[in-house]
Amino acid sequence: MTLPFAVLWASLATGLTILLLFFTHSLRPGAATDLVNGLGCTAAAYLLCIFLIARTHAGQQNLADLLSIRKTHPLLYLLGAAVGVCLQIPAEIVRRAIERRWPTPPDIILDQIATFRIDTTSRRILVPLVVAALGPLIEELFFRGALQRSLRKLHTDARVVPVVALLFAIGHVDPRSMLPIFMIGMFLGLLRSSSGSLLPSLVAHMAFNGVVVFELVRGTINLEPETSPLPVPWAVGGIAGTLLFTAAFVWVAARSETALRARQEDLA
Repeated sequence: MTLPFAVLWASLATGLTILLLFFTHSLRPGAATDLVNGLGCTAAAYLLCIFLIARTHAGQQNLADLLSIRKTHPLLYLLGAAVGVCLQIPAEIVRRAIERRWPTPPDIILDQIATFRIDTTSRRILVPLVVAALGPLIEELFFRGALQRSLRKLHTDARVVPVVALLFAIGHVDPRSMLPIFMIGMFLGLLRSSSGSLLPSLVAHMAFNGVVVFELVRGTINLEPETSPLPVPWAVGGIAGTLLFTAAFVWVAARSETALRARQEDLA
Protein backbone atom coordinates (compact mmCIF):
# COMPACT_ATOMS: atom_id res chain seq x y z
CA MET A 1 0.00 0.00 0.00
CA THR A 2 1.28 3.48 -0.85
CA LEU A 3 0.94 6.48 1.45
CA PRO A 4 -1.77 8.14 -0.71
CA PHE A 5 -3.82 4.94 -0.52
CA ALA A 6 -3.45 4.91 3.27
CA VAL A 7 -4.76 8.48 3.43
CA LEU A 8 -7.63 7.47 1.13
CA TRP A 9 -8.65 4.48 3.26
CA ALA A 10 -8.42 6.44 6.51
CA SER A 11 -10.46 9.29 4.99
CA LEU A 12 -13.06 6.82 3.76
CA ALA A 13 -13.33 5.16 7.19
CA THR A 14 -13.69 8.52 8.94
CA GLY A 15 -16.12 9.87 6.34
CA LEU A 16 -18.32 6.77 6.53
CA THR A 17 -18.35 6.95 10.32
CA ILE A 18 -19.45 10.61 10.24
CA LEU A 19 -22.09 9.83 7.61
CA LEU A 20 -23.51 6.95 9.65
CA LEU A 21 -23.51 9.04 12.81
CA PHE A 22 -25.32 11.86 11.04
CA PHE A 23 -27.88 9.42 9.61
CA THR A 24 -28.61 7.73 12.95
CA HIS A 25 -28.80 11.10 14.71
CA SER A 26 -31.36 12.31 12.16
CA LEU A 27 -33.51 9.25 12.89
CA ARG A 28 -33.14 9.44 16.65
CA PRO A 29 -31.79 12.63 18.27
CA GLY A 30 -30.82 10.71 21.40
CA ALA A 31 -28.30 8.75 19.34
CA ALA A 32 -25.96 11.75 19.56
CA THR A 33 -24.96 10.71 23.09
CA ASP A 34 -25.51 6.96 22.65
CA LEU A 35 -22.15 5.25 23.14
CA VAL A 36 -23.35 1.98 21.62
CA ASN A 37 -24.65 3.78 18.54
CA GLY A 38 -21.30 5.53 18.16
CA LEU A 39 -19.43 2.23 18.41
CA GLY A 40 -21.80 0.59 15.93
CA CYS A 41 -21.26 3.33 13.35
CA THR A 42 -17.49 3.24 13.83
CA ALA A 43 -17.36 -0.56 13.66
CA ALA A 44 -19.47 -0.71 10.50
CA ALA A 45 -17.28 1.87 8.72
CA TYR A 46 -13.93 0.47 9.86
CA LEU A 47 -14.79 -3.19 9.25
CA LEU A 48 -16.07 -2.37 5.76
CA CYS A 49 -12.79 -0.59 4.99
CA ILE A 50 -10.78 -3.51 6.38
CA PHE A 51 -12.71 -5.83 4.05
CA LEU A 52 -12.03 -3.52 1.08
CA ILE A 53 -8.34 -3.24 1.99
CA ALA A 54 -8.12 -7.02 2.15
CA ARG A 55 -9.68 -7.32 -1.30
CA THR A 56 -7.47 -4.59 -2.76
CA HIS A 57 -4.07 -5.03 -1.12
CA ALA A 58 -3.87 -8.40 0.66
CA GLY A 59 -3.37 -10.70 -2.32
CA GLN A 60 -3.16 -14.27 -1.00
CA GLN A 61 -2.81 -13.21 2.64
CA ASN A 62 -5.37 -14.48 5.09
CA LEU A 63 -7.14 -11.94 7.29
CA ALA A 64 -5.18 -12.78 10.45
CA ASP A 65 -1.92 -12.15 8.58
CA LEU A 66 -3.20 -8.88 7.10
CA LEU A 67 -4.14 -7.68 10.59
CA SER A 68 -0.90 -9.02 12.14
CA ILE A 69 -2.74 -11.15 14.67
CA ARG A 70 0.15 -13.43 15.61
CA LYS A 71 2.14 -14.60 18.62
CA THR A 72 5.04 -12.63 20.04
CA HIS A 73 7.03 -12.77 23.28
CA PRO A 74 4.57 -13.16 26.23
CA LEU A 75 6.33 -10.51 28.35
CA LEU A 76 5.50 -7.91 25.72
CA TYR A 77 1.81 -8.10 26.62
CA LEU A 78 2.55 -7.14 30.23
CA LEU A 79 4.99 -4.42 29.23
CA GLY A 80 2.46 -3.13 26.68
CA ALA A 81 -0.17 -2.86 29.41
CA ALA A 82 2.30 -0.97 31.61
CA VAL A 83 3.06 1.46 28.78
CA GLY A 84 -0.67 2.01 28.24
CA VAL A 85 -1.31 2.82 31.90
CA CYS A 86 1.68 5.17 32.24
CA LEU A 87 0.91 6.88 28.94
CA GLN A 88 -2.17 8.43 30.56
CA ILE A 89 0.06 10.95 32.34
CA PRO A 90 1.94 12.50 29.37
CA ALA A 91 -1.27 12.47 27.33
CA GLU A 92 -3.09 14.27 30.14
CA ILE A 93 -0.30 16.85 30.42
CA VAL A 94 -0.67 17.70 26.74
CA ARG A 95 -4.47 17.65 26.89
CA ARG A 96 -4.60 20.07 29.83
CA ALA A 97 -2.17 22.45 28.12
CA ILE A 98 -4.40 22.50 25.03
CA GLU A 99 -7.52 22.94 27.16
CA ARG A 100 -6.00 26.01 28.80
CA ARG A 101 -5.41 27.58 25.40
CA TRP A 102 -8.52 26.35 23.56
CA PRO A 103 -11.28 25.47 26.07
CA THR A 104 -13.89 22.89 25.11
CA PRO A 105 -17.29 24.54 24.38
CA PRO A 106 -19.93 23.93 27.10
CA ASP A 107 -22.30 22.07 24.75
CA ILE A 108 -19.60 19.51 23.90
CA ILE A 109 -18.83 19.05 27.60
CA LEU A 110 -22.51 18.34 28.29
CA ASP A 111 -22.59 15.79 25.45
CA GLN A 112 -19.50 14.06 26.87
CA ILE A 113 -21.06 13.89 30.34
CA ALA A 114 -24.25 12.40 28.88
CA THR A 115 -22.30 9.92 26.74
CA PHE A 116 -20.13 8.54 29.53
CA ARG A 117 -22.61 8.56 32.41
CA ILE A 118 -22.77 5.30 34.37
CA ASP A 119 -25.91 5.91 36.40
CA THR A 120 -27.65 2.61 35.60
CA THR A 121 -26.68 -1.05 35.86
CA SER A 122 -26.71 -1.51 32.09
CA ARG A 123 -24.43 1.50 31.56
CA ARG A 124 -22.00 0.22 34.19
CA ILE A 125 -21.58 -2.77 31.87
CA LEU A 126 -21.82 -1.09 28.46
CA VAL A 127 -19.51 1.88 29.07
CA PRO A 128 -16.51 -0.22 30.23
CA LEU A 129 -17.14 -2.78 27.47
CA VAL A 130 -17.26 -0.16 24.72
CA VAL A 131 -14.54 2.20 25.98
CA ALA A 132 -11.99 -0.29 27.29
CA ALA A 133 -12.51 -3.25 24.97
CA LEU A 134 -14.55 -2.92 21.78
CA GLY A 135 -13.49 0.62 20.83
CA PRO A 136 -9.74 -0.09 21.07
CA LEU A 137 -10.24 -3.40 19.24
CA ILE A 138 -11.91 -1.76 16.23
CA GLU A 139 -9.35 1.04 16.05
CA GLU A 140 -6.34 -1.25 16.39
CA LEU A 141 -7.63 -3.67 13.75
CA PHE A 142 -7.90 -0.81 11.28
CA PHE A 143 -4.93 1.45 12.07
CA ARG A 144 -2.16 -0.77 13.51
CA GLY A 145 -3.59 -3.81 11.73
CA ALA A 146 -4.76 -3.27 8.17
CA LEU A 147 -3.08 0.09 7.51
CA GLN A 148 0.26 -0.42 9.24
CA ARG A 149 0.68 -3.98 7.93
CA SER A 150 -0.09 -2.98 4.35
CA LEU A 151 2.12 0.12 4.44
CA ARG A 152 5.04 -1.82 5.92
CA LYS A 153 5.43 -3.78 2.69
CA LEU A 154 6.68 -0.67 0.87
CA HIS A 155 7.91 1.68 3.60
CA THR A 156 10.12 1.62 6.68
CA ASP A 157 8.80 1.70 10.24
CA ALA A 158 10.31 5.18 10.61
CA ARG A 159 7.88 6.42 7.98
CA VAL A 160 4.90 4.15 8.63
CA VAL A 161 4.52 4.66 12.41
CA PRO A 162 4.14 8.49 12.32
CA VAL A 163 1.90 8.37 9.24
CA VAL A 164 -0.47 5.87 10.88
CA ALA A 165 -0.35 7.85 14.15
CA LEU A 166 -1.30 11.02 12.26
CA LEU A 167 -4.20 9.29 10.49
CA PHE A 168 -5.27 7.83 13.85
CA ALA A 169 -5.33 11.34 15.37
CA ILE A 170 -7.21 12.89 12.45
CA GLY A 171 -9.75 10.08 12.64
CA HIS A 172 -10.84 11.37 16.04
CA VAL A 173 -11.96 14.62 14.32
CA ASP A 174 -11.75 16.95 17.38
CA PRO A 175 -8.75 19.28 16.79
CA ARG A 176 -8.16 19.66 20.54
CA SER A 177 -7.57 15.92 20.91
CA MET A 178 -5.35 15.37 17.87
CA LEU A 179 -1.97 16.14 19.43
CA PRO A 180 -2.32 13.85 22.47
CA ILE A 181 -3.87 11.13 20.31
CA PHE A 182 -1.01 11.46 17.80
CA MET A 183 1.42 10.96 20.69
CA ILE A 184 -0.51 7.90 21.87
CA GLY A 185 -0.53 6.57 18.30
CA MET A 186 3.26 6.94 18.07
CA PHE A 187 3.76 4.75 21.14
CA LEU A 188 1.19 2.19 19.98
CA GLY A 189 2.82 2.07 16.56
CA LEU A 190 6.24 1.53 18.14
CA LEU A 191 4.91 -1.37 20.22
CA ARG A 192 3.29 -2.82 17.12
CA SER A 193 6.40 -2.57 14.95
CA SER A 194 8.82 -3.79 17.65
CA SER A 195 6.75 -6.86 18.53
CA GLY A 196 5.70 -7.77 14.98
CA SER A 197 2.19 -8.33 16.32
CA LEU A 198 -0.99 -6.30 16.76
CA LEU A 199 -1.69 -7.84 20.16
CA PRO A 200 0.69 -5.82 22.40
CA SER A 201 -0.53 -2.49 20.98
CA LEU A 202 -4.11 -3.68 21.47
CA VAL A 203 -3.36 -4.54 25.11
CA ALA A 204 -1.70 -1.13 25.58
CA HIS A 205 -4.68 0.67 24.02
CA MET A 206 -7.12 -1.25 26.23
CA ALA A 207 -5.02 -0.51 29.32
CA PHE A 208 -4.90 3.20 28.43
CA ASN A 209 -8.67 3.41 28.07
CA GLY A 210 -9.15 1.10 31.03
CA VAL A 211 -7.62 3.68 33.39
CA VAL A 212 -10.38 6.13 32.44
CA VAL A 213 -13.06 3.46 32.82
CA PHE A 214 -11.72 2.47 36.25
CA GLU A 215 -11.89 6.09 37.42
CA LEU A 216 -15.40 6.47 35.94
CA VAL A 217 -16.65 3.41 37.81
CA ARG A 218 -15.04 4.59 41.05
CA GLY A 219 -16.46 8.07 40.56
CA THR A 220 -13.02 9.69 40.92
CA ILE A 221 -12.90 11.33 37.49
CA ASN A 222 -14.49 14.63 36.50
CA LEU A 223 -15.65 14.69 32.88
CA GLU A 224 -15.47 18.48 32.85
CA PRO A 225 -12.04 19.33 31.40
CA GLU A 226 -9.26 20.04 33.89
CA THR A 227 -6.80 22.83 33.10
CA SER A 228 -4.54 22.96 36.15
CA PRO A 229 -1.09 21.38 35.70
CA LEU A 230 -0.62 17.91 37.14
CA PRO A 231 1.42 17.69 40.35
CA VAL A 232 5.13 17.50 39.51
CA PRO A 233 5.69 14.05 41.08
CA TRP A 234 2.80 12.62 39.02
CA ALA A 235 4.04 14.27 35.84
CA VAL A 236 7.65 13.16 36.28
CA GLY A 237 6.66 9.66 37.36
CA GLY A 238 4.24 9.19 34.46
CA ILE A 239 6.71 10.39 31.82
CA ALA A 240 9.55 8.35 33.32
CA GLY A 241 7.37 5.25 33.59
CA THR A 242 6.21 5.57 29.98
CA LEU A 243 9.78 5.89 28.68
CA LEU A 244 11.20 3.14 30.89
CA PHE A 245 8.50 0.59 30.08
CA THR A 246 8.72 1.45 26.38
CA ALA A 247 12.51 1.01 26.46
CA ALA A 248 12.09 -2.33 28.24
CA PHE A 249 9.52 -3.37 25.63
CA VAL A 250 11.85 -2.55 22.73
CA TRP A 251 14.78 -4.27 24.51
CA VAL A 252 12.84 -7.51 25.06
CA ALA A 253 11.42 -7.44 21.52
CA ALA A 254 14.90 -6.98 20.03
CA ARG A 255 16.21 -10.06 21.85
CA SER A 256 13.21 -12.35 21.46
CA GLU A 257 13.27 -15.02 18.75
CA THR A 258 9.47 -15.12 18.79
CA ALA A 259 9.25 -11.37 18.20
CA LEU A 260 11.92 -11.63 15.48
CA ARG A 261 9.87 -14.27 13.65
CA ALA A 262 6.77 -12.09 14.01
CA ARG A 263 8.62 -9.11 12.52
CA GLN A 264 9.85 -11.26 9.63
CA GLU A 265 6.28 -12.43 8.96
CA ASP A 266 5.27 -8.76 8.94
CA LEU A 267 7.53 -8.17 5.94
CA ALA A 268 6.52 -11.29 4.04
